[in-house]
Amino acid sequence: MGICGPDHSFYFASCRWPGSVHDARVLRRSSVAARFTNGWRPFPGAVILGDSAYPLKSWLMTPIVDATNSPETIRYNRAHKGTRLVECAYGIVKERFPCLNYMRLRPIVAAKVVMTCITFHNIASRDDFLIDLEINDDNLPDGENFPADRNANDRQQEFLRYFRR
Repeated sequence: MGICGPDHSFYFASCRWPGSVHDARVLRRSSVAARFTNGWRPFPGAVILGDSAYPLKSWLMTPIVDATNSPETIRYNRAHKGTRLVECAYGIVKERFPCLNYMRLRPIVAAKVVMTCITFHNIASRDDFLIDLEINDDNLPDGENFPADRNANDRQQEFLRYFRR
């Protein structure tokens, strides 16, 4: 389980629990839950975004499960789902450290390797080491060869209207 900031750095990561233990339980039993409950934040106004399996807390925002589906609920849920910071951060770590993709290690050793890679990722992120996320793009055609999407401009305008609010 991991908790990430908006810059994809990890504020918390745990490899202590077996994969069958739900992340909500891992969080509940972690020091980070106690710290957030007591008012600590990595930056002012910070909250954790969790999926619907987590309980709603003042510091833990979950998707709204509401039959009314008001416009603001729909916008909230879309924005909530769209962040996916943890998934993106894990993807960056796996891109930065390909050894994580096919580990054949004992679980205790694998956990140490994962935590070490996360630590190095945070150091690299803090020190602005850049990662080329297009490392394996040699076989892809250049962008100008893709067919134009007629709806792309309309979709982009939707995003711009949202951010004008």
